[in-house]
Amino acid sequence: QAVRTLTALIPLIRSDISPFVPKIMALLTMVLSDKHMGLVALDGWECLVVQLALHAKTTLQTIAIQISAILLDCFDNGQYDVESRAAIVLHRLLVENKELLKNCMKNVPILPALPSLRQVNQVLTKFRGGEEEKLQRIVDGLKHESSYVKSAVLNELQKDLAVRQDYYLSLAAEDGDILSDLLVVLLECCRLDGRGTSTEQSKHVRQSSLI
Repeated sequence: QAVRTLTALIPLIRSDISPFVPKIMALLTMVLSDKHMGLVALDGWECLVVQLALHAKTTLQTIAIQISAILLDCFDNGQYDVESRAAIVLHRLLVENKELLKNCMKNVPILPALPSLRQVNQVLTKFRGGEEEKLQRIVDGLKHESSYVKSAVLNELQKDLAVRQDYYLSLAAEDGDILSDLLVVLLECCRLDGRGTSTEQSKHVRQSSLI
């Protein structure tokens, strides 16, 4: 009931919404983790995205990557209705606002190759560069303040390492700066793990990445 009321209230706040965004996001993220409330939370996320695009464009540019990472969890829970709804929200965010968000598109975490995300992935592909740009995006993602963004990027890196070990070995042989940057940021992630600031899943991904 509270989330539905909040969703109805968001359009009324208009240009005054920016100061409330962190708390709104925290609430919607918490509700999204409840498998019985996923659709209700996604209604809220869609409403937030639409209103930010209308009344607080700069704020949307700041949090677009984080929203994308948060919604990634919707594609791992086996709920088709939630997955379909999340795809709609991502379309609203990344396709309908592709010009507004063009400067941060390359840093959006890799999304699943699903039919429901075909247009979204097509848009993202246009903004992504080559291999060096990909590695730089991973490094930047691991430095992001959002734990959701870090976790998404770490999972992407782990999958990439599993299938392209030869590529990373070739980078090591070249002694390039980008690989050094990647190792530095991974070590920093592990240091934070040691202080108990990350989830067990994140620790496993980071440890695997360093092997």
